[in-house]
Amino acid sequence: MNYNAQDIDRSFVREFAGGGDTFGPVSSRAYRREHVRIAIFKAGKAGRAFHDSGMTYAEAYRRCYGMPLEMRATPRAAHAPIYDVAEDDTISNELLKDDHE
Repeated sequence: MNYNAQDIDRSFVREFAGGGDTFGPVSSRAYRREHVRIAIFKAGKAGRAFHDSGMTYAEAYRRCYGMPLEMRATPRAAHAPIYDVAEDDTISNELLKDDHE
């Protein structure tokens, strides 16, 4: 079967709405995209086959929403810097601390 973006979007909504995720009848595409992204990661399906499409869930997500399936904690436009560079181009020791200490 040849899936277009609208078919994939509907399929995602049908599949993940049954798992307790709520998609209202007037939900925006951006809202659905974010909830589908989270649902795919929660279900551990990113690398699994997406139905009978010949794509993985990650590939279907990219085809549907035009962006890669990424695991992130903040919205795309609000990414924080990965590290802070001091004036002499050394990485702050505070940022290099092991979280498990």
